[in-house]
Amino acid sequence: MIANVKTNNAEIDMINFVKWQGRSGRFYSLVQESLDDFILMEHDLYVIAKGDKPHWIGTAGDLIFDQKSRAKFREAVKIGSSVLRLRGDECEIKSRQTAWDIAGGHLDKNEKISSIH
Repeated sequence: MIANVKTNNAEIDMINFVKWQGRSGRFYSLVQESLDDFILMEHDLYVIAKGDKPHWIGTAGDLIFDQKSRAKFREAVKIGSSVLRLRGDECEIKSRQTAWDIAGGHLDKNEKISSIH
């Protein structure tokens, strides 16, 4: 199912993007979301970080099907300071490759993660 999402310019202006550089050197534009009330979307990839250190990277499916991921997610939510989201890909292999790349990367040196509530 493909959702038809319409946004206006005011909504786009409110979205806070940060640049994350993966271990491969590739840059990703991640959407910053509130740690207090984010909602996991089916194919999107999430990073729960404290500063620029990722503590959990995964998808909603990881929480459903992987007990280790669930435990790591719970711990990350307790200590994390931000949630970053990357629009997902339905291809699980590509999603895993991207997660691996992001896990070994870092926030771009010119970026700062702000507090969102």
